[in-house]
Amino acid sequence: MRTNIKDNVANSIFAVTPLARLVTPQVIAKIGAIDIQPGEGNNQWPNLVMGLVSTAARADVPEGPREASLRALGFLLEALDEYDDSPLLQHEVDAALTAITGCMAQVSVPVQRAATAALYDALPFVAKSFEDAQREERNAIMMAVCTATQVEDSSVKYDAFQCISRIAELYYDFLED
Repeated sequence: MRTNIKDNVANSIFAVTPLARLVTPQVIAKIGAIDIQPGEGNNQWPNLVMGLVSTAARADVPEGPREASLRALGFLLEALDEYDDSPLLQHEVDAALTAITGCMAQVSVPVQRAATAALYDALPFVAKSFEDAQREERNAIMMAVCTATQVEDSSVKYDAFQCISRIAELYYDFLED
């Protein structure tokens, strides 16, 4: 029964109805936060993150499902931040960040907006990417955010500046001069 529910919810990302795609990311994040717990063997939805990453990063997927996948990633990472230990493998976190920051540079404004909002939501969860040893990752995130402040769309700019504010709040000590 649970598998059937998760499959149907995940497939709702591809719904034709925009309202369904608007609600689906929140539902995915709530179920994901329950099914993905810290500790080996506690991930009851093992293909969720990489499935969302795949949909978000594929240019041949229509922008609606890409937006919904990005929002779901952001909401999910925000929800998983409640745990002291990350319930995700590092390669899953890295893949999510790569998809999110890569989509921030897309031509499609709705995809840019969804990616920038997803990064904002994910920032508390990705603390490891801002540590001193992760200089390249930190710089890549900052480059994506700074580039997003220069786009024409005011909502993307606003979200990018919100990201800068949150980064300063959470990780100021790790930012270089």
